[in-house]
Amino acid sequence: MKNYEITPSFYVSEEYFKKYLGQTSYYLKLQDVTEKIIRLTHAQNVLELGSALGTTVGKFAAEFKTVHFTGVDIREDVVEQAKKTFSGLDNLEFKAADMCDYVKDSISDTDLIYLLYSFHHIEDPLERKVEFLETCHKNMKKGSFLFIIESFLPGPDSSAEDIDRLYEKRALEGYASTYWNSLNSIDEEGLALSKKVASVSFSEESKAGEMVVKRDTEYLVDFDWLVKACEDAGFEVVIAEPVNCICENAVLLRRR
Repeated sequence: MKNYEITPSFYVSEEYFKKYLGQTSYYLKLQDVTEKIIRLTHAQNVLELGSALGTTVGKFAAEFKTVHFTGVDIREDVVEQAKKTFSGLDNLEFKAADMCDYVKDSISDTDLIYLLYSFHHIEDPLERKVEFLETCHKNMKKGSFLFIIESFLPGPDSSAEDIDRLYEKRALEGYASTYWNSLNSIDEEGLALSKKVASVSFSEESKAGEMVVKRDTEYLVDFDWLVKACEDAGFEVVIAEPVNCICENAVLLRRR
């Protein structure tokens, strides 16, 4: 978690987020799936770990006005910006903390904890992720839920070539979806802007792929490994399914 701020990030500003990551088909899909989980679990106290600028949790708080939301992120400057952006929402608060520390004593009243593109920022070795899951299970109340929706490695023994091929697909999907989602005009200026947005999205995904290979602030795991680790930690696995065809999956866990 210490080097999270240097991750090739779409979180430089709210505007940057909305132009790039906020318009990729895969981010929008993961957001939609998480929204559905909030509805189906009937959660009244929801926690996002790794909330960044609060774009996702802020959207949910505006939609689910009777639900209390908390966003936690390790970067104090980002948290302060989120507080200002969403100061008008009475059912939303932000806290600056390392999520691995936060779950040790601050989640006993939470109905649903979700991590959207955050679990992979827990640093190697894998035992740290195992410890995180075990700590969550220990401190969550019975019947509450943990939802991890995330990018994963192509397989248990993924080579650098396997990861490169995956991120080539991600970069192309990022380019295409941000181009069309950002296209608001077919005049010269509008077309140039969409091209720029799409090109930056392609570049950022390519950089992320390089960091996944190097395991440099991007510590992806195999999905089957995660499911087994969750079971070993004591969770009931309610859902373990793919979200799209670029190795993004979701696991919904219930505290027994």
